[in-house]
Amino acid sequence: MKRPPAMLTAPWLISEAGAALVWAVYQRDWDGETIARARADRPAPYANPGGSYAVDGDVAIVSVTGPIMRHGGMLADVSGATSDEQIRGALAAAAADPRITSVVLNLDSPGGEASGASDTADAIRALDAVKPVVAYVGGMAASKGYWFASAARQIVASRDAHLGSIGVRISLVDESAADQQAGTKRIEIVSGVGWPARKSFHCACSDWPQTATMWPMVTL
Repeated sequence: MKRPPAMLTAPWLISEAGAALVWAVYQRDWDGETIARARADRPAPYANPGGSYAVDGDVAIVSVTGPIMRHGGMLADVSGATSDEQIRGALAAAAADPRITSVVLNLDSPGGEASGASDTADAIRALDAVKPVVAYVGGMAASKGYWFASAARQIVASRDAHLGSIGVRISLVDESAADQQAGTKRIEIVSGVGWPARKSFHCACSDWPQTATMWPMVTL
């Protein structure tokens, strides 16, 4: 099993099924041909990197579909996900477009990465102060997606839509058994206000003292 990147072990605001989807996508073996095929198979608006913004008369439609990452990248690009950067870019386009008098936030998302959520929600509220923003949920607005929906002035949902799933999840990988088998010991040196006091650390190296004093760390 691949070791997860830092992004996947950070806090997430996402449903159980959404988290399973993100993990399944990450676990795939992505070579160049597979990535190109996944990108080609993506439905609009995500076949176009800027395609989350569309105009219908004087109404802008900002679509948020799939898991929401803080930044774009390969994982978001091939999984049908979107990113906070993409959403905020679409909101800025709606604010700057003189044709636009109102905005529909079209949501179908299980949530996503916790980081970046507050900035995007603030951007939705800021746009709503200038041009009315209404959230429409035809499928799902869970966790981070629901946070975005609640930032609009009104939520309109289909009768079979799924809204809510409010909470935070974090995944940790327990490597203690593998470390023990490999004879690996971890050493943690901490200095700073607010951290638990740690006066010493232990080292398995034969040419080091078993207990060494921890001096304060100086940052220039």
